[in-house]
Amino acid sequence: MADFKYQIGLMGRPWFDIEIMRSLLSSQLTDLGISPEYYEFLDEVSLPKRDVKSPFVCIFFGYEHANRDVYSDISDIIEDSLPIIPVVSDLTNYSSKVPSELIAINGLAIGEGAQLDFSHLLTCVLENLSLLRKDRRIFISYRRDDTREIALQLYDAFQAQNFDTFLDTHSIQPAVNMQDNLWHRLADSDVVVLLDSPNFRTSKWTMLEQAQANATSIQILHVLWPSVDEDPYSALSEFLQLGADSFRAGKVTGKQARLRKSSIVAICAKVESIRAKALAFRHAYLVDQFCDICRDNGIKVNLHPQRYISTSDYGVNAVYVPAIGVPNAYRINQIESAIATQHSSDAVVNVIYDNRGLLESWTSHLIWLNSHLKIKVLSVADLKNMKWFKA
Repeated sequence: MADFKYQIGLMGRPWFDIEIMRSLLSSQLTDLGISPEYYEFLDEVSLPKRDVKSPFVCIFFGYEHANRDVYSDISDIIEDSLPIIPVVSDLTNYSSKVPSELIAINGLAIGEGAQLDFSHLLTCVLENLSLLRKDRRIFISYRRDDTREIALQLYDAFQAQNFDTFLDTHSIQPAVNMQDNLWHRLADSDVVVLLDSPNFRTSKWTMLEQAQANATSIQILHVLWPSVDEDPYSALSEFLQLGADSFRAGKVTGKQARLRKSSIVAICAKVESIRAKALAFRHAYLVDQFCDICRDNGIKVNLHPQRYISTSDYGVNAVYVPAIGVPNAYRINQIESAIATQHSSDAVVNVIYDNRGLLESWTSHLIWLNSHLKIKVLSVADLKNMKWFKA
């Protein structure tokens, strides 16, 4: 029996088969490399027995007149500063569908019947368990002559889903090196949404973006136009095929081309569904790089279910935390605080990250941070220099 578990509390009255949601969430946890022994679902009866030292998030499924009912455990959860996600079918009369303690918390509408969509709820649960970073970042790659207006449609849709969305016409400031900034933003993206239109693969620049994503282990969602086949050379890709009926008025490219709302919803849902797997792959890359270097040099490593690594060689109790994307001071502070609750206070904490594609100015900034902070930030390139193990 594992001592450490990710805990998901379930309260309220779901209006669907709860086993469907549990199965989907279990699948996402598997994608993240979390085996069933390290997570559990707690019903209302089991909530008072939760392990206060393990990560916890609660979902409250709202229903009509819930504000009249008493849920004593909710006050305890709020008092312990733990996250509760109020979930409703729609936000109409929201204040009547949740207990009074939750009215001030933003609710999440997931629909019902044929419109039921769990994708945003699943990622919200994983983010609150710190298994997905809360920075939600998307990179849209497209051919301007073919799909500029569709790219703008998706930009608006992703922004509405709380993604920080990169689109070259909106996200690059004047008087900067465009290519370097493209690679930097790509390195910090969860998923690349590639609009694989008829002329996409004829452009040098768009093919460079695809090649860079493949070379830096970033997941690509190929949105395939009706006449376009899957690219056999895309190693880290998922494919979503569009049909002629995916577009308004039959226009599939050019200034008049627009996607139907149902197609936009399907693309957003697909991104949500693959985001966990995409970040898990990059996390695994950092872990593999680190562990291979340690084993090659006779250093014993310990992999913890909380997704960090520890060593105790050379008389130093050290912890190494893989960080996806571009580290910054705020994220470094979050990591240090999280480790403080999970590991001994005398541990030397290090953040490891993938430096491929990052701006040189940002790399210099991280070196500067290392000279001012107790916690250290180490790139994959740094890992190959064994001196820092013995410092």
